[in-house]
Amino acid sequence: MGKSGQRVTYYKIIDRPELKLPIVRLAEGVVTGFFWAVWIYFITPILTIILWIMGFKFFHSALFSTDDMMELLQIIHNASVVVLGIFFLNIAWIWHNYRIYKKTGNRRRFAPVFPEDKLARLFDLDLAVLKKTKEKNRINVSLTGKKITVT
Repeated sequence: MGKSGQRVTYYKIIDRPELKLPIVRLAEGVVTGFFWAVWIYFITPILTIILWIMGFKFFHSALFSTDDMMELLQIIHNASVVVLGIFFLNIAWIWHNYRIYKKTGNRRRFAPVFPEDKLARLFDLDLAVLKKTKEKNRINVSLTGKKITVT
């Protein structure tokens, strides 16, 4: 005896893909390609990190053998000794300058003092005018021939 009931009057597309319209195949291909691109976009950083770590390990093992690593550590040690030596020399120089020059505030012990009367005679000025101009914030000097005028 046969089976009762209605029979399927259409074919399943999954069984017969040639029944799909070309535009449907194109649309499905574009959507599939788009989502594959999105998936690759999101997975690329993870793959990059994994490959970077593996590459670093391979690079490290190929570049640095035990002897090379010891030589690198020796170079780093020597460089750090030189840097620390320069640092301590600078500290010693700063301490020396502080100890020697902290009282005067400058490197000259004492600036030579030029007496006011000699300065006034040198520039042919009146001593009272010279003392008054030392108290001002701004002075005007004019030269006419050999005569100096201070106001």
